[in-house]
Amino acid sequence: MSSAHDALELELRLIPGVRIVGFGERNGVFLVQVGVAADVDEYELRHRATAVAAAHLDEPHVVEVVGEGGREGERVRVLAVIVLPDLEVEVHLAKGGLRTIGRRRSGDEVSAAVGSVLEALVALGLDVPFTPGWSGPLPDPSGQAIAVSLEATSDASVRWGVAVGPSPAEAAVRATLDALNRHLAANRPPA
Repeated sequence: MSSAHDALELELRLIPGVRIVGFGERNGVFLVQVGVAADVDEYELRHRATAVAAAHLDEPHVVEVVGEGGREGERVRVLAVIVLPDLEVEVHLAKGGLRTIGRRRSGDEVSAAVGSVLEALVALGLDVPFTPGWSGPLPDPSGQAIAVSLEATSDASVRWGVAVGPSPAEAAVRATLDALNRHLAANRPPA
């Protein structure tokens, strides 16, 4: 580990609520994992940790904030991502004992994947007051990192998510869920 990585770890550990910091590499991208306490605003901490990482790293990197999480089965899980002909993407999601499918056709598979996730979340009975904003690939050596922005329907706030996946569509699905992580944790599907 370099001195830049040591300095990054020390600065990240100074952020209130950070419990653990880890590093790795995935598909040629430096991975910064930040484990946080349950009562931390993960969305705000992600922005702060991303700024700290950008100040210390010259290499392509992704910051993942990992919360303590809720009870098993309450987190939205990706079961399958299928790219169909004509740039239609089908996303299979589950939360608890519920499963659903979202399907959307768009001008590109990344946009279709984002729309499919939002459709599937609504079908799970979750309140998702967001519309797709910008989405697209990030300039990283693997070419597999996708960023997604979601615009709130009630105000001018924007949520961002970044993820890497085996395909652009799957990375977009995971980035969309990353953007909605804290919002979804507060939602419960109907009993």
